[in-house]
Amino acid sequence: MNCFEHPDVNAVGLCKFCQKGLCQDCAHDLSHGLACKDHIREVTDLNSIFLNEAPSFKKVSKTSLETYFLVIGICLIIGPFVFPIFASTHEMKPGSIDVIGAGIGSLLVSNALFLVRQRYTNKLKSEKP
Repeated sequence: MNCFEHPDVNAVGLCKFCQKGLCQDCAHDLSHGLACKDHIREVTDLNSIFLNEAPSFKKVSKTSLETYFLVIGICLIIGPFVFPIFASTHEMKPGSIDVIGAGIGSLLVSNALFLVRQRYTNKLKSEKP
């Protein structure tokens, strides 16, 4: 890939905003991404927004993990009891696979409950004077 402004020079990176190729002379390093001369302000604004919002992204992903564990775990535990027709339509006999699924589901649910308890305990510790 070559520089957008200098087609005969190899690019060293891309502008974080417009994705144009940038050579060493055209690239402005903003510590969290490169910018072309036309988009320095936009990339700086994007970096500040992302860096200010980063803690809330971590909170969402942790909550999503707990929700995933709970939903998948509950489905694995109750699946064989709620959908017994699945085994008959796919010529599978209920048995050990149901026990394995219920066991894995139980582990996922207990892991989710542990994560919730850990988060609650950490919150109480941080609120103590």
